[in-house]
Amino acid sequence: MDTVYSWAITVTVCAVIACIMEMISGGTKLMGTVRLVTGLFMICSAILPAAELLRDLSFTDLSPEDVIPPAVLDTENAEKKLICEKLRELTEKTLAAHDIYPLSSDIQLDIDETGKINAVHADILMDNSNAPAADEAALIIRRELGIECTVRTSSVR
Repeated sequence: MDTVYSWAITVTVCAVIACIMEMISGGTKLMGTVRLVTGLFMICSAILPAAELLRDLSFTDLSPEDVIPPAVLDTENAEKKLICEKLRELTEKTLAAHDIYPLSSDIQLDIDETGKINAVHADILMDNSNAPAADEAALIIRRELGIECTVRTSSVR
């Protein structure tokens, strides 16, 4: 509030000075120039304190959590989960088209700070009875989907 008060006082004092300058100049030939100078003086006296106030404000101290509501930040995780789920479904459908049925599959995304997906990796778990198809499954996923793939085998009891 003190800042606004001092700004109002500054503008008022500048207006008084501008009026005195116009009264001193009287009706001379320089009246147009005096009005131009006093007008510019008034504009500067009004704008400069506001510009200093804006310069003093620091927006760099805020973290994304202070500016962006948590619900919006959670949507990034939700989008990542949705992408992983859709890629997992696509991986399983692609393998099923070749009569390969994994026990489970998982997708990992490597996402940089700008939100760009750098790499996608599939981790597929197959039972020991399907072990001969493990290498073929990895090859199919790499060839047809362009996803790096690791296939592990496990015995199911």
